[in-house]
Amino acid sequence: MSSPSTVTAIQTNPPSGKLILFDVLTILGFTSLSLVVLVAHFSSRIQRNALWFRHMNSWIIYSASYLLLIGHQMGPEPPFGLCVLQSALIYAAPTLPSLTAVAFVIDLYITLSSIVQRKAKIRPAMAKLLIVFPPFVYATVFMVSLLVQYSIVPDTTYVARGADHLYCHISLSTPTWIAAFIVIGGGLIIIPLEIWIAVVVYRNWAAFQYMSKGEKEQQSHVSLGTFMRVAAFTILYLTGICVGFITLKEKETTSVSNWQLVLPTVSSFRPPKTPYPLRGTFPPSFFTPPPRFSLRSTLSLSLTPLTTRMATLPVPPAPSRTPSGGYALPEGTYYISKPFRSRSSKKLRAMVAFAPRESHFDINNPTSGANEFRGFFTLFWISMFIFTVSTYIRSIETNGHALNLRFATMFSRDAITLALSDALLVGSTALCVPFAKAISKGWIRYYWTGLIVQHLLQTTALVAAVSWTFNRDWPWVQSGFFTLHTLVMIMKVHSYMTVNGHLQYVSETANSLLHRMKKATEAAGGWDQAIKDAEARRTELESTNNSTLDHTPSETPSLPPGTTTSYVDATTAAALQQRLFAVSNASKKDDDFAKHSSEPHILVNHPNEGIAAMARDYSELANELTSTGPYSVSYPDNITFKNFAVYQLIPTLVYELEYPRTNRIRPLYVFEKTVATFGTFALLYTVTETFILPRANVGNSSFARAMLDLSLPFMIAYLLLFYIIFECICNGFAELSYFADRQFYEDWWNSTSWDEFSRKWNKPVHTFLLNHVYASTMASYRLSRGAAMFITFLLSACVHELVMVIVTRKFRQVNGAPMFHD
Repeated sequence: MSSPSTVTAIQTNPPSGKLILFDVLTILGFTSLSLVVLVAHFSSRIQRNALWFRHMNSWIIYSASYLLLIGHQMGPEPPFGLCVLQSALIYAAPTLPSLTAVAFVIDLYITLSSIVQRKAKIRPAMAKLLIVFPPFVYATVFMVSLLVQYSIVPDTTYVARGADHLYCHISLSTPTWIAAFIVIGGGLIIIPLEIWIAVVVYRNWAAFQYMSKGEKEQQSHVSLGTFMRVAAFTILYLTGICVGFITLKEKETTSVSNWQLVLPTVSSFRPPKTPYPLRGTFPPSFFTPPPRFSLRSTLSLSLTPLTTRMATLPVPPAPSRTPSGGYALPEGTYYISKPFRSRSSKKLRAMVAFAPRESHFDINNPTSGANEFRGFFTLFWISMFIFTVSTYIRSIETNGHALNLRFATMFSRDAITLALSDALLVGSTALCVPFAKAISKGWIRYYWTGLIVQHLLQTTALVAAVSWTFNRDWPWVQSGFFTLHTLVMIMKVHSYMTVNGHLQYVSETANSLLHRMKKATEAAGGWDQAIKDAEARRTELESTNNSTLDHTPSETPSLPPGTTTSYVDATTAAALQQRLFAVSNASKKDDDFAKHSSEPHILVNHPNEGIAAMARDYSELANELTSTGPYSVSYPDNITFKNFAVYQLIPTLVYELEYPRTNRIRPLYVFEKTVATFGTFALLYTVTETFILPRANVGNSSFARAMLDLSLPFMIAYLLLFYIIFECICNGFAELSYFADRQFYEDWWNSTSWDEFSRKWNKPVHTFLLNHVYASTMASYRLSRGAAMFITFLLSACVHELVMVIVTRKFRQVNGAPMFHD
């Protein structure tokens, strides 16, 4: 790279033929790649391979990265933002084709192994990882490069056109070494695989030739040319990109320009237009085009309850009955009718209905709408409107403007760095998916290796976030936001890993119990005979129960709006009334009852009490591994990036296999919450700018007077901030993610103790602490309720103190005092 002074000196030179040749070759490479991808995509005769499509698209992005500066390569300096964007793309671009090439070769290696070893199965998890991992690394390197340019290198002269005018450079070498490390790592993976592929092809040359000359109708040909072209392509690509990195260390401008003409031709070293001609017994997903993801299809889950909890939790108290005859549970209200017979079936059935919960201040909440104090809620907003208008008028009369923008200038400082840091924080949480996958495969045992690694990674993330906050020296708004969001992400990841790690332990226990149960049935005539004996006894028990049940339909209590219903058999209804398990959503016209995951194992009816007891234990464990929703999500099938992305969107801190769902997204509801968010934020800004900041900076007033002056503005600001977070933002994300349980807070304004207030004002955090701190310490360490409660409040106080230390840069040790005093 060249120093800024050298760049400025050379920029006055006229355009050279090499510069024009570089642009022409880059445009030709970009155009030809685009045509190849379009032809392959729209042609019905070309076999499709998802990795091939992504590999070609990576080269399109690679070529497009060099095209941004065309038109700005000579003359005045290009816009700084454009130069920064292109330099970030230039440093990230080699990582995308290099890693997609690695994925392509690994896929070729797996395919060749399946042919040689006569195995026709490619694991879906591996296929998804090969597709998702390259763009994830590319996006990470791109954001890191932007972060480096915007934060570590504040001087704009450090980002400019290079000495050869071809594209923008940054004089700092950090992004170069990051990209080089990734490319070299890809080469170290590709070269051994290529050597292994060559050895296998050489040893099985006759067999491959025979397969290539086989009958056409067999449709199982394997082209040797495919393997050879892929091998040659990857070697050429490595050579081209390595040459590009060598030029970054060249000192002479002429040598740099000569070598860098190789870069646009690298993209022409591509595999054949037709992907692998492999058919027959190979996986269908190997030939499908790249999937098209839809946000609606990703999130469109039906409204269904979910009551499965971790086995480490204590037994919950019995649910209370509502005046309408339902069962009030944490996620909503359940209604179970008496058993009856339908006209089209003689089987006894019962109706199960679920009504989702709404937040207190939601205008769609029928309970809040009928509240006798609802007028005070309206009066509050009318008062706030009048108060705001009068504040604006006084400010215009006094200062000549409605609002001072000093506070806005403060919290918008370094906004791009904050946004990139937050995006990197959220993106890094996806690393827990492969970690959970490794635990589910048994490569890592969660207890206790995985648990230790999990806590080390969480601690590292927190320390890195806090260090970065102090390093950037952000104002209190940015510091508080980034710290709180880091804590939210850590809690989400902790819950995700803890639940999946526990389910892996449950899965191992269930498999061990099933093995013992099969051994126990050997003394009873074998497994098949035990099944027959259990079925016979169940038939006998059902006939006895049917004679004692009322065969006429029973009236169902009146159900509130938004209720969904489903039908189950009488046996399941009885179990639901005892244990309040939820069932899948079904149509009223559908009289066929499908077996649900909560149905116990058939051997629970075995005459031998020992076998029946083991079957009951096994059923309990099996039920915990499968959700009770319409999709019956089972562990470890839930460990996917799609499932984790949906979990990140849902406003909850406790991971579940499946959540209560709504049926649709209401656009007007989303619009209402969006307008309410910005409108309430305007009120919050007015109160903070006008009544808090001016009085907080007065140094000659006493502490008592400051408390008196700030108490009312702080109280109003607290109420508005609470409304923005828990009523507007949480409900908005809940609507977008089809999440039905909207009780993010309870009537904390009626609390008479700090303990009650802490349970009611922030339900997501309370639920997290209840599941993963309070109940976990009681179950794992055999602590008493008082000791577990003390640890929970101590952890909460420490976290609150950490946030206040970061925001105020002072250590007061007073945040936890009300908790322990209570």
